[in-house]
Amino acid sequence: MADNKPPPGDRKPSYISPLIIAVIAVAIGAVTVWRMPEATPPAPTKIEPPAPVASAPPPPKAAPAVQPILIRDDLIREANLAASQFAASGMQPTSSAALIGKRFALSIPFGCGGFQNSLSNPQLGVSYDAKKQSITLTARPGAWTTLPLIQGLGGAEIDAVEGFWIPRPWTSAQDCPPPMNNPAPATPTPPTTQTIGLAQIFEMGGSRVSRHAERPYIFTRKIPPGDNAALISSYRLVLEGRITGFGKDSALRCWMEAPDHHPVCLFAVALDRVAFEDEQGKQIANWTD
Repeated sequence: MADNKPPPGDRKPSYISPLIIAVIAVAIGAVTVWRMPEATPPAPTKIEPPAPVASAPPPPKAAPAVQPILIRDDLIREANLAASQFAASGMQPTSSAALIGKRFALSIPFGCGGFQNSLSNPQLGVSYDAKKQSITLTARPGAWTTLPLIQGLGGAEIDAVEGFWIPRPWTSAQDCPPPMNNPAPATPTPPTTQTIGLAQIFEMGGSRVSRHAERPYIFTRKIPPGDNAALISSYRLVLEGRITGFGKDSALRCWMEAPDHHPVCLFAVALDRVAFEDEQGKQIANWTD
C-alpha cells in the first residue's frame, strides 16, 4: 500500500510559518508599547485649608450713664423735703445721701431793674461809676462759720464756711421777678429770711485760693457814653460744682430756731466755676478754682 505522508523535508515550512507570524506579532506589540506615550501621573490634589469661621463681633460696650445735672428746681425740692422731715422729727434727714457726688448748675439773677435796685441782695451788687463810664459787678459769698447750723457740727477741723443763698426759694424761676404794682401796705414787712444755701467748708490747713468772702468776685465793664440800656440791664451769677455732703450720710443739714420758724437748710458743696452772664445768657466773666 502506498504511503501518502509527505517526506520529512517537506514539513519544515509548516513549522516555520507559525513561528514567524508569532515573532512578527510580538515585535509589533513591542513597537506599539514602545511608541505609546507614558501615562502622566495625576496631579496631586491641592488641599485647601478650611475657611476661617467668622466670629461674631463683640457686643458694643454700653456708654456710661450720664448723670443728670441738678438744677434750681431739684435743689429747692430736696431742701424742702429735708426741711419738712427735720421740722417733723428734729432729726437730720439722711434721705439725701444719694445726692452726694452729683453735679449742679444754678443761675441767680441780680441787678434786676437796674443798678439802683441792686441792694435787695447783699451778696450780689451792681455799681455805676459815671466818671469812668463803667459798671462793676460784685459777688461776695457770705461768711457762715458762725451760723448755728455750722456750730452744731462740732468739727474742730473746720476753719471757715462760705456760701451763697438761693434767693426766693418758693419759685423755680431763674429770671428776674416781674414788677409788682400792688399798693404798699401801711407797715411794710421785712423780706423773708433766707432758708436754702450752698456752703463750701474749708478745713484747717487747706488752700485759701477758693475762699472769697474777703476777696469777692469782681468784674468791671466799660459802657459806651449815653448807653442808658446798660444802666437798667440785669445780670446772672452762675454757680457750678458738685455736692460733697456732710459726711457720707447727708447732702445737706437743717436747723431751726423754734417750731414756728422755717428751717434753714444748707447743701455742702464744692464750687468749680463761678461766672457772670448778661441777661441774654452771654458770659462776661468766669472763674474756675
